[in-house]
Amino acid sequence: MTKKTKWMGAVSVLAGLLLSISGLYAQLPERTAYDDTGPLPWFFTTTASRLGADSVTIELHVGAQIAYDRLQFVKNDSLYEARYELSVSVFNAKQVQTGVRTIRKKVSTKTYTKTTSNFQFDTTWLVFTVEPGDYTVEISVLDIDLAKTAYRTVNIRVPDYFKGPFSLSSLRFRVPGAVSGSGDDRFAVSSILEKEEKQHELEFEVYAYQQQESLDLVYRIVDAADKTVFENEETVPLTGFRTVRTFLMDSESMNGQYKFIVESGRRRNKVERVRSFTLHYRGMPALSTSLDDAIDQLSYIAAAEEIRVFKDVSTDERKKQFFEFWADRDPTPTTPANELMEEYYRRVDFANRVFGKFTAGWKTDRGRVYIILGAPDAVDRHPFEPDSKPYEIWYYRSINREFIFVDDQGFGEYYLTTPHYDVLQGRY
Repeated sequence: MTKKTKWMGAVSVLAGLLLSISGLYAQLPERTAYDDTGPLPWFFTTTASRLGADSVTIELHVGAQIAYDRLQFVKNDSLYEARYELSVSVFNAKQVQTGVRTIRKKVSTKTYTKTTSNFQFDTTWLVFTVEPGDYTVEISVLDIDLAKTAYRTVNIRVPDYFKGPFSLSSLRFRVPGAVSGSGDDRFAVSSILEKEEKQHELEFEVYAYQQQESLDLVYRIVDAADKTVFENEETVPLTGFRTVRTFLMDSESMNGQYKFIVESGRRRNKVERVRSFTLHYRGMPALSTSLDDAIDQLSYIAAAEEIRVFKDVSTDERKKQFFEFWADRDPTPTTPANELMEEYYRRVDFANRVFGKFTAGWKTDRGRVYIILGAPDAVDRHPFEPDSKPYEIWYYRSINREFIFVDDQGFGEYYLTTPHYDVLQGRY
């Protein structure tokens, strides 16, 4: 199949995506409830808890990591500079604010290509003193020059570390090649781990309130279907009240979403800690869950026979063909980031989060239209009409089209009643 043939089935989708990419720093469209697009300073975040150095206070650590390509860099003499403001607010179960921090940061680089890189990051850790309980952490990043803000909300349960004869801190993955020490910089913020590393190191602390020489621990890894793919027991020698423990995880045979579980080997006073993570090939879109899923999700811009070819080859060849597919469509091949690929899978991720009920969001009618055309200019919702089923009308002014979705069964699954074959390429 020639490159020209590859493009024919997807030309309108790719053109729409390219328009949205080229306009990232131009005039923004009117914002709607389904508009999750635009030049927002998208970022990773994570939380973890542990006992403080005094072994009396409990610390909540909040990390934020933002890629350079999500910041607005401005040329200033010989440097490219970006400025952003990070705000973190902590609320307890009663929604009482127990902590707040706001800091301003400046990121500088001499190289323009780094400003468009999604492999260069600026990372910040903030620490709060908390009591045991449930917390909501609200994190925002304001790009000062772009005047746009992105938000994240994270829920975390801080355990009572003083209950029982022993306890465990949160589990945290270490940055590959990080120098050992006591600072947070050695820990990864993103839960996305690169498969090319082959092994990843997990670190946690054991707190023993009673004098004992060792503690039995069980390590388990479960996949997205809760199937155990790894299990091992270990007797950990204790070095006093606080013992720092690391575990080297072999990830070569894994791909996709998993949970790492550490639990005490005792039935009484059982303690369990969990850390979710995703294993990706380097260069994969940040918001995709696995290579196989990413290939399946190409169905709106790739022909069916192309996807079949992907699946009929080895994993290494499948990865190679996937990257070649997107390299052929990279609007800026001289930069590290493939903006078209990232935008496509950002739309897939948004569809999964917003439109998925009983079906994966990207497979739904609303998801399909959103992925192909982006956010509508306006949405007219009718969820409680007395003489009709719930329905929505999406308006796209630039193509003079409107799409009507009806919830036939009343369960939140909306079906498209106005397909517009000329726009959607007739693919369902």
